[in-house]
Amino acid sequence: MTQDHPIQRLAQIGIALVGGLVALSALPGIWIGLFGHEAWGTTPLPLLAGFELLTLLAGVTAVVIGFRPRGDGFGLAGLCIAGGIMVSAVLGSIIFQNSGPGVPPLKSYVMLRLLAMALIAALTGVVKLSDRMDCWKRVVIGAAMLLPLAAMGGLFVTGRGGRVSGLLAGTGPIMNMVLWTLLAVVLGILTIAGGHILIRAFELTREPKSGTADPE
Repeated sequence: MTQDHPIQRLAQIGIALVGGLVALSALPGIWIGLFGHEAWGTTPLPLLAGFELLTLLAGVTAVVIGFRPRGDGFGLAGLCIAGGIMVSAVLGSIIFQNSGPGVPPLKSYVMLRLLAMALIAALTGVVKLSDRMDCWKRVVIGAAMLLPLAAMGGLFVTGRGGRVSGLLAGTGPIMNMVLWTLLAVVLGILTIAGGHILIRAFELTREPKSGTADPE
């Protein structure tokens, strides 16, 4: 069994600390989702409660994998945690923002969640890939392929998605539908391919180092 580098151990503890903060941040959302918020004019929102519960579970899981001995599935677990936080942050914020006229802007809150997601993903990479430079090329390629989806999500979270919708709507109803379909297909392909490449990078850490790259 190889000895961990101190940086790897610190990164693993960092995952636990960030996960703990994420878990705590989900508690108000669960309460509001279950009981509503009278001052903001919202009623109970089961979907919001569900997404916040997913965030809570992701945060708790990050704490667990951060403090327990590292297993073979550590890298994939870290990626799943980061993905769960991202999906819950984006979809939960959309549901909550449209639930009542008194709901305050959620941009900063969502951005903090996305920052936590990025930190967990990056720290997972440090833990698993710090001594496997042959895997970093795949990480960079996979992350680059996920950037368009992140950019599109960022536009809608920050309230700028309406500009994209308005621009496409100006092309006419038929062309608008075609362009949205094409955009969805392209984003879907890039997301699936990018996710596969990232997962493959972490899978390669189970294999012995070699001088040649493993073909896809």
